[in-house]
Amino acid sequence: MPFVLNAVLRGQLGGHTAAWRVSRADVTANTTLEYWSELGRVLEEAVFDALFLADTLAVPDDPASPLQWPLDPFILVAALAGSTEHLGLVATHSTTFNEPFTTARQLASIDHLTRGRAGWNVVTSTDDNSARNYGRDRLPEHDLRYEVAQDYVTAVIALLSAWEPDPFVADRESGELLRRDAVREVNHHGPHYRVRGPLHTTRSPQTVPLIAQAGGSPSGIDLAGRFADVVYTRQPDLQGSVDYRRRVRAAAVGHGRAADDVRVLPGVVPVVGASRDAALQRVHDLQAADTVARDRFDHAPTGPQAESSGHRLLAGTALQIADDLTRWYEAGALDGVSVHVNVLPDDLEAFAASVLPILRSRGLVREEYAPGTLRERLGLPAPRVDESAFGPRWSEPVRT
Repeated sequence: MPFVLNAVLRGQLGGHTAAWRVSRADVTANTTLEYWSELGRVLEEAVFDALFLADTLAVPDDPASPLQWPLDPFILVAALAGSTEHLGLVATHSTTFNEPFTTARQLASIDHLTRGRAGWNVVTSTDDNSARNYGRDRLPEHDLRYEVAQDYVTAVIALLSAWEPDPFVADRESGELLRRDAVREVNHHGPHYRVRGPLHTTRSPQTVPLIAQAGGSPSGIDLAGRFADVVYTRQPDLQGSVDYRRRVRAAAVGHGRAADDVRVLPGVVPVVGASRDAALQRVHDLQAADTVARDRFDHAPTGPQAESSGHRLLAGTALQIADDLTRWYEAGALDGVSVHVNVLPDDLEAFAASVLPILRSRGLVREEYAPGTLRERLGLPAPRVDESAFGPRWSEPVRT
């Protein structure tokens, strides 16, 4: 299986709260297409498989939370379709505050525009402030949110799969535009959603864009095992990551999938320095620039395995970071990584220029993009669809 290289870009010029104070970019750069297009160029030159766009639906109450003023992920990935050629574009989208038909249409549209590079990070949302922005007092309880998500994703997959490949006849002489039997009604009747369908956007290159998910609870792991192609996770120690990956793979098998149909991508925060001490000094300097962090920490992290927002902080030389990732991969702790960066674009460029060449020399990460859709490049099959979910096919050809 190919090692999956995923970039997680978030926050105000980086994932660290103080990134805006030290980044060479303008503080408002992340609201411009030029900024994101340049990051896309860096990621494609480094042959990253995908860019993952996190999202939040409310301003946090906690002043210690990283500053985030995100653009709408679906709109941003659609904008990036024209400035990228190979990079997978994965947008976060909540199943608690949206509707399956709208989500399916947006995903199909983006997958068309990117020629098969779209992905959906399925979330159920986690804070009551988001609920209040959508006219609710609070979020539904945890397990109910995941029950709703199961029904929601089932409906979306059915809608995306309702069209057959190559439905167009486009016979100008007869006036026949498309085969009417290439479209099926969906008639999804689940415990939480009723959707007639079919989708009025034709089947996209991947049929179902890549599905990502991040779940550590039993409900989250079950959702990942049933639907997810890639799973994002916080795993601070090697054995814990090995065990988590086994649980996710077992959940996939329990839902009738192959274990290799789901890839586990723990988050890492690489900080590259000429020496371990130099890298740790960079971490210390960034913490010192963060007035919020000074209220939360007595001192800066003291070792390369320290956590950063729950993800492993890899502070060291390029060789030390590459050795660490290699060791985790060989131990069966991961199928790839989600690279979080403290400061954009600086830390992303440093990782791409120094760590990736070492991993590439070991044959761990690809040297160039393979042809095909995002699913095809990662060796991932399209989700199986329950044929009983579909209603009758249309019987007459569509003429104009």
